[in-house]
Amino acid sequence: MRDALKNWVEKLLSEEARAAVVADGWPRPMVDAGFSRHAKTWDVDAIFAEVERERPEAVAKQVAHIWPALPGAGITPVLYAAAAGVETQVIKGSSRLQNFTRFACAHAPCCVAQFTANSPENLWKEADILVVSGSDETIEDVKNLVSPSTRVVGYGHRVSVVILEEAAILDAHDAAQKIAQDVVLWRQQGCFSVRALFWVGSVAGAQTFAGVLAEKIADVEKEFGAVQIDASSAAKRAQAKGVAELKGRVWGAGIGWTTISSGSFRGDAPGLQSVGIYVAGTLDEALSKVELASRNRQGVALLASDEKEWAAQILASGFTRVCGPGELQTPPADWPHDGLPNSIVYTL
Repeated sequence: MRDALKNWVEKLLSEEARAAVVADGWPRPMVDAGFSRHAKTWDVDAIFAEVERERPEAVAKQVAHIWPALPGAGITPVLYAAAAGVETQVIKGSSRLQNFTRFACAHAPCCVAQFTANSPENLWKEADILVVSGSDETIEDVKNLVSPSTRVVGYGHRVSVVILEEAAILDAHDAAQKIAQDVVLWRQQGCFSVRALFWVGSVAGAQTFAGVLAEKIADVEKEFGAVQIDASSAAKRAQAKGVAELKGRVWGAGIGWTTISSGSFRGDAPGLQSVGIYVAGTLDEALSKVELASRNRQGVALLASDEKEWAAQILASGFTRVCGPGELQTPPADWPHDGLPNSIVYTL
């Protein structure tokens, strides 16, 4: 099983798999950047080690998965279920990720189970466990569609941010470059995509960094091939940026921009590939500006003088992971997905 899964992961990282994602509408440079990060997360040996540590018992025989439009987001749960001993898995892919879903299913090892992109409705509706990755609304809707005996495991809407202590920044351009990558990758649609930055320091320092970050976002947009958007997105961008300019200064010459935000952060970026920067005097004040339920908090990219102490406080506030800038979208294989056990969720 272990070798079969390793071979599958190798296939998922291949040129053919990347071409399938491009056919689903994602820019090739962005796909390459994203899959280089996936390679670190899809660590089969680490997954088996975590399953051995958790020691799940009486695992489900059949698990179904509903994948989101984000390329590769549903792979890790499939790997964990297979490593835990689930006999059969079926996948229902997003309508916006059909090419990659078909490719993944077509090349899945037969010893893992039955994979199909077009499973009969009853297969995913009547599975022992249904894993849903998507919005909170999607998860609730799906719960009303499945059999009463099916347990739904939902990986819903979550948001990630950056917390920077001004006194700890040694190279603003390097920090901004790394943050920009986590803003632009997958067009800011992932749960580890940066949507806000909390600046613990002076207003003047925040304004200077806002300009640097805006420049880096424009650079990364070019690097990742994220410089074109459709007419609908362009109209929404223009409206959002216009509103931001009425409220205060805006930095940025690309699609995305930065701005100094006031009030509380409720989960939304100011615009596509854009970041609102919230200024605070202390970490406590920064965290008090986050108005998100614990179920909607995901990762924090942190740069601080006392990172261990700050990380402990951040995790205690409900976020599930703390890492360095630029590392958000490379969670280790043994990271508790959305704060849940990785393999025990497949027990009956």
